[in-house]
Amino acid sequence: MKREGTAKIVAEVLERQSATMAIGDKARCIQIMRDLQNHFEGLKVPVEKIEFEDYPVS
Repeated sequence: MKREGTAKIVAEVLERQSATMAIGDKARCIQIMRDLQNHFEGLKVPVEKIEFEDYPVS
């Protein structure tokens, strides 16, 4: 989270690895890519952020 250049390299590695991993491991890769994308606004990762409306639970 300190350097954008390093974040780009990590994101590229995680993108390739997440395509070959089991579902449980893939979830952690997606979380890391999401965190990197949130920290470095211009970083491109294959994760699409979708906004949704919260509904109250009864």
